Amino acid sequence: NAEAELATDAEAAARVIAEMQRLYEECASIPNLGLKWRDMIGETVERLKVIGTPAPDVAGLDLDGVEFSLSDYRGKVVLLDFWGYWCGPCRKMLPHSREMVERLREEPFALVGVNSDANVAGLQKVKFVEEKISWRNFADAAADGAISKEWKIMAWPTLYLIDSAGMIRHVWIGAPEDEQ
Repeated sequence: NAEAELATDAEAAARVIAEMQRLYEECASIPNLGLKWRDMIGETVERLKVIGTPAPDVAGLDLDGVEFSLSDYRGKVVLLDFWGYWCGPCRKMLPHSREMVERLREEPFALVGVNSDANVAGLQKVKFVEEKISWRNFADAAADGAISKEWKIMAWPTLYLIDSAGMIRHVWIGAPEDEQ
């Protein structure tokens, strides 16, 4: 059942966090390399700790310049996808994303992108003509855009699964495996 699956995700996240915290401490003792890896591990641990917490609301403009917010999707399961056309693994996910949006179109589900491309005008051609991206995307303008900074994104793609009540239930850093 869904509750048992969510509990399993939370337990798995807790185990990963514990191991990463151990590595975090261990890296501090490695000369030259220690602080860089320690910082990266620490930031990853912080991102995983969000599982089971409310998703921060995101408000901004979509790629057409129209305002919208993540809370507009309350009541639906949302897959929030931090991506950029400049990111090879992100582009490889596009066919799967299109298929998922089509397959779940009658369900209370939404795929919402946070696009980190600097050239939004150039992306319009890609969005509408070449890639047939039908889901809404925030225009974050750069990999270090305001939304990516707020969510502490360090790798693309990063995806957050948010339940219908607005709680973060899963985080993928990098492209998920095909079966996920």
